[in-house]
Amino acid sequence: MKEATSTIRSRPPGGSFVMHIIEEAAEWDELLRREWYDRVNMDGRHRPGKGESSIERSRVALKEWASVIRVLETGGQIMLLRKGGIAEETRDFRLRSRSFYLYPTYEHQKKEWLKDVYRPHVDETIEEWRPEPDFVTVSAFAEAAEELELHDPAELQRLSALHMFTGDYALQRFRWKPAKPLHLLLVRVHRLKEARKVPVRAAYGGCKSWIELGADAPDGVPAEPVLSGEAFAEQAAEVRRLLGR
Repeated sequence: MKEATSTIRSRPPGGSFVMHIIEEAAEWDELLRREWYDRVNMDGRHRPGKGESSIERSRVALKEWASVIRVLETGGQIMLLRKGGIAEETRDFRLRSRSFYLYPTYEHQKKEWLKDVYRPHVDETIEEWRPEPDFVTVSAFAEAAEELELHDPAELQRLSALHMFTGDYALQRFRWKPAKPLHLLLVRVHRLKEARKVPVRAAYGGCKSWIELGADAPDGVPAEPVLSGEAFAEQAAEVRRLLGR
């Protein structure tokens, strides 16, 4: 069986970037579908049906504001912005896995850093949260298609129409760890057909980006991509165009 690679490709020197993304997505879908079917034949795992995601998932999760996850799940944006958490081992953000679950956090959401139209998402998600909860609800996983580094707030400002954050958010992110770049992940999000409750464990706490869910990961739950491959490729191409890359 051909082994899948998790290398994130950079833009080709020539040709259409949109077509490159579409072709790459098709290659991944076919490769991972074959790999998934091979494993089903061996161990009887869930076989994805029509319209379901066939991406092989890791058991890693990225901690992100619940309001951001809500927008990602509805196709409102395809980007994640990271600089790393205070408790990161390297004090810098590193992409741990090409695919990862989205683990919602609630306490540090700031409405003033979101554009007006997105601020109700903070109130909606806070209503679902309780202090010292026993579990959180995981409803999606993401596939990182590309990682870009931003070194100037003006770059993020050029992408303003494509994300939910205010200009003040951009300035705050760049002022924190000013010597470090802001990592922009272009992610294709897949929504679980049935959201699952994941226990809250001490190991999942703290100001860090990544956590290992292990047996808590909702591996067997079918999922569907929020955006088609073509729609995602068009948005990714627009991000690159606005950045001039």
